[in-house]
Amino acid sequence: GKGATIKQDNESNQNAHGGKGSHIKQTNENNQNARGGKGSTIRQDNENNQNARGGKGSTIRQDNESNQNAHGGKGSTIKQDNKNNQNAKADRGSTIRQDNESNQNAKAGKGATIKQDNESNQNARGERGSTIKQTNENNQNAKADRGSTIRQDNESNQNA
Repeated sequence: GKGATIKQDNESNQNAHGGKGSHIKQTNENNQNARGGKGSTIRQDNENNQNARGGKGSTIRQDNESNQNAHGGKGSTIKQDNKNNQNAKADRGSTIRQDNESNQNAKAGKGATIKQDNESNQNARGERGSTIKQTNENNQNAKADRGSTIRQDNESNQNA
């Protein structure tokens, strides 16, 4: 509930639902799911199927490989590190940063900032006033709305 702290360590199917102002930390492998309420912080470390949905003003950080999905509410920050299928959808004024290779997709709301680094299939759609920066090679696609800035560096199939 309100102001709660949840910490779960080790492997296999960690699920947490934190209320207002709570902190969730889940460490290690296999199927980490968290839903954090208003103002909460979610951090999930290690591999395999990390899913997080953070409420208003929350911060989501997911580290390591394989299928990282995050949906951050208003004003939230999402950071996803390492490889394989990083998907993030962040609301108004949020920041998305996804590092490393293979299939990085981000859709950020108004005033958002998207930064995706490294190779292979980086897709971003940023709304009004947003900034998109995609660095490195292979299939970088960006569609940014009014007043936005797009920067795509390096080789192979850059569409903006």
